[in-house]
Amino acid sequence: MSAGDFVIAFDVSAQALAKCEAERWAAHCGAVLSVAGDVSNVADIRRLVDEALSVRGQIDVLINNAGITGSHAATDVHSTSWMNSTA
Repeated sequence: MSAGDFVIAFDVSAQALAKCEAERWAAHCGAVLSVAGDVSNVADIRRLVDEALSVRGQIDVLINNAGITGSHAATDVHSTSWMNSTA
């Protein structure tokens, strides 16, 4: 991250967000806002956007890095499973 950057982290696990804040993001002093929620839940997404706009006024860049993984090699994944995990 560079000076002036602001990141909003969104994860289904509030505990994982808290751990990342404590262990990795603390040095950025307010440059990260953590919001717990589920990307498959429309109400959670609306709440995320509302919080982002409330805190920053706009969203400049959006990166979706959500996905579902399993315990098998990527080469063994059926195309339907692959599409569901990256949709």
